[in-house]
Amino acid sequence: MSLDTLCRFVRVILVLGAFIIGAIFALFNNHPVRLNFVFFESASLSLGFWLLIFLFLGSILGIGSSSIILIRYKRLIAKMKKKVSE
Repeated sequence: MSLDTLCRFVRVILVLGAFIIGAIFALFNNHPVRLNFVFFESASLSLGFWLLIFLFLGSILGIGSSSIILIRYKRLIAKMKKKVSE
């Protein structure tokens, strides 16, 4: 078994574990909650569902912000490699 296969296997196990824990968490926190924002009030959904929504949104924002930094560094590395090769 190669290292890439092992890394993929571990990643799949971690994602499945997080999904199972999230589903159990949502099932045990099923009390309806309304969120009051500044200008409007949300629909009444379970607490677990709201927490999963905000966890997902936070993950997406974190991945997006780190991707911006990663792209910036890749461009910088490409510029430096081009400068060194000249």
